[in-house]
Amino acid sequence: MRLILLRRAAWCACIGGIVAAENPESLHAAVPLVQRGVDFLAVRNGPSYFGAVISPRNAAVVRIAVQREWFRKSQPERYAEFSKSEKEQRKRQTSQLTDRIEKWIDDRQQDEALVGFLRSELARLKKTPGKVGDAGPDVASQFVFVNVAREDVRRVYRQPRERRQWALLAWRERLPGVENLSADDLAKQLRGRDVAPVPGPVDLSDRLPKTSLTDAQWAARVAIVEYQYRRPLDFQGMGGALIQTDGDAAAMDLKSLVEQLVPGQLDLAGLLGGSAAAGGRKSRADDGLTKASQTATRFGCRGFRVTRIGQDVLGGRARVSSQFVARMPGENWRVVWTQTVSVSSNQVKAAQLKQVEQDPRVKQVFSLAKTLGLGGDQLQTALRFGAATMQAQQEVDGRFFEFRDRYISRLDEPSSH
Repeated sequence: MRLILLRRAAWCACIGGIVAAENPESLHAAVPLVQRGVDFLAVRNGPSYFGAVISPRNAAVVRIAVQREWFRKSQPERYAEFSKSEKEQRKRQTSQLTDRIEKWIDDRQQDEALVGFLRSELARLKKTPGKVGDAGPDVASQFVFVNVAREDVRRVYRQPRERRQWALLAWRERLPGVENLSADDLAKQLRGRDVAPVPGPVDLSDRLPKTSLTDAQWAARVAIVEYQYRRPLDFQGMGGALIQTDGDAAAMDLKSLVEQLVPGQLDLAGLLGGSAAAGGRKSRADDGLTKASQTATRFGCRGFRVTRIGQDVLGGRARVSSQFVARMPGENWRVVWTQTVSVSSNQVKAAQLKQVEQDPRVKQVFSLAKTLGLGGDQLQTALRFGAATMQAQQEVDGRFFEFRDRYISRLDEPSSH
């Protein structure tokens, strides 16, 4: 996944806690690093931390996420100094965000729903400016960031994903002593609470500190908020052949589409939700994005979503990929979110097949296909691909809604750098 706004998949999967001690390797020698679920960062001539290193391996500054409360209790003097600096930074962030929102309101005065949301955010920010580390979930994050220059780092140890996942779940459940325990001990406690491991990242982004957004990150956030509150703009298709599918889209000519299908590869997937385009040569995917961005510019939109259908007939799989594209500073467009889901046509359930078969558009296509001499086996194959595509698209939609919902409730939610 590529995210300009928020690369949660890259670092939300490694949010941890902190053990701050001058020599934790000897203090907690009973649990070796290779058995724990947390990362380790040691500073030259300074403290050491157990937590989650979230910066790239070659970064000039090593960033680690640490639990605020553990930091406060373990190193009260360092935390007091850190908290003072953090509060000043928060004031600067609030001032910058307020200026950005006020300019945004001036730019979109005619959009009532959007302006209403922006004014409510402005009122909330002005009500509690600059508060950080005080009581209350609105202003105090569970985790804070500690940054160390690369030349000041004595040692870094990153846990493999399997062990880290148990620590993530433990922090999500707020188990005590996560930093001091082995991954096996954490797993045992979690299973005792009926907490099972999850296949993907454990999202703790709502517990991270608020940070300033770069101009590119802010542009991406503006795009997704306007997609929700101003006008959603969607395109669907195959490869570079895209059609607009929101309220202004032209009705699809199903008869023309079916007539151009290759016998034996009937493409019902492209008809579910108006997600296929046929006829003429296939354009490159980049060509489709260029045309979609031109349409978005004409409509005055700052973001749009593209969903593409793909089929592997020989492999028996339907694939749906989706992207969100945002207008960046300098008038260029950039993909800021992307996901792909693949589903086997041989694994669809009977209920899914029936749901597709009862779709009025599918019935129309079947009727037209029969007039073209396509046989029953061909139609059943197409039906299974349609059901697999529907399932894949539902999964992709769910992931997109998760992405969207992270950024449309509050404009000062955390961002990664």
